[in-house]
Amino acid sequence: MVSFLLKIITPARVLFQKEVVSATLPVLGGQVTILPHHMPIIGALSEGGEIIVRDAEERTHFLLSIGGCMEFHGETLTLLVNDGERAEDIDIEAAEKAKARAEELRKNAENLEGEEHATILLAIEREASRIRIAKKHHHHHHGHHHAS
Repeated sequence: MVSFLLKIITPARVLFQKEVVSATLPVLGGQVTILPHHMPIIGALSEGGEIIVRDAEERTHFLLSIGGCMEFHGETLTLLVNDGERAEDIDIEAAEKAKARAEELRKNAENLEGEEHATILLAIEREASRIRIAKKHHHHHHGHHHAS
């Protein structure tokens, strides 16, 4: 089976390193799927996007990335992300709390400077994508049925 090496690196640690058969990445303006033998490419990753990876054992992994860049060269795809986590590591409850806290801040933020306001909105957006990805993933794994 043709595969390539995927490395996802944050400033703090190597988040993911594995032989994979495809990786779908959140790029500015959409998504790009990298397959083996893709031409060399460098690009920017969008804020708070979802990375979907099929590994060589045919397993699917969902990861959350928070901004960064990607480079594919010589059958290695390297993602340098500001921050990121694996869907299975996301604590939904903690993310819900963080989002609620950010929403609270937003209510009081009407009078904040533009930049702070933007930071809060970004935090809400980020927690919202964490919750979305985690729920999708947990659902995916444990087969719980929640009436939405």
